[in-house]
Amino acid sequence: MRRLLLALVVVAGCSGKRVDPVMLREAPSDLAVDVMVFGEDGPRVVRSRRPARYLLETGGVLRAEVGTTQPRRVYPGVTRRLTSGQVDGVWRLLSESGLLAEESTGRVSGEGVTRPSRGQTTALVTARYAGVTRSFRATLGEGGEDSRRAEEIVDRLASLAGER
Repeated sequence: MRRLLLALVVVAGCSGKRVDPVMLREAPSDLAVDVMVFGEDGPRVVRSRRPARYLLETGGVLRAEVGTTQPRRVYPGVTRRLTSGQVDGVWRLLSESGLLAEESTGRVSGEGVTRPSRGQTTALVTARYAGVTRSFRATLGEGGEDSRRAEEIVDRLASLAGER
């Protein structure tokens, strides 16, 4: 009986079905995340809405530049190296948000973003994993579910970068 069960497990495991990486609890080994937050800065702006750029590189290196009015297209300095548990936490926020899904209303093709309207804060998030690249854009602070989830992702990266 045990041999039969083992054979069934082996056959099922080799069925050739590809697991969607978004369903994984642990971050894919090639995960890289680029987050740019466009908006206005000031003393009363919460950290998740401050203009910034966060780069989480493969291997857990976190780079951050915060407080510029327009995130630059260059690499910010290294802030710290994250533990695998911290990278997994960022991955779970991304994967469970639904923002990476094909049908997400915030999905954008390419990495272009328009400058937000005055008083608006926009986040552009690009995630690369398992050989795919997916980007989404969300207006932060507008109250919708996509906005709230995107803001959680930005806030987690800001926290990990040591922003207060």
